[in-house]
Amino acid sequence: MCLESLRTILALVTIHNLSIIQFDINSAHLHSTLKEEVYMEQLEGYMAPGKKDWVYHLEKGPYRLAQAGRM
Repeated sequence: MCLESLRTILALVTIHNLSIIQFDINSAHLHSTLKEEVYMEQLEGYMAPGKKDWVYHLEKGPYRLAQAGRM
């Protein structure tokens, strides 16, 4: 969402004395807790020094995870 749209929505809420209950829809997939065991290899170019062969156990879903919409 662009900043102008956000400002417009917030101005309308204020003018009409409304309240915002939930607003952050786009990042909902970023904060979903996983129910399955998911492991992820380090991406090439983002490998931590001395941890080249490490695999990470994920507790939260990464962006665009196929299961994120169902969480």
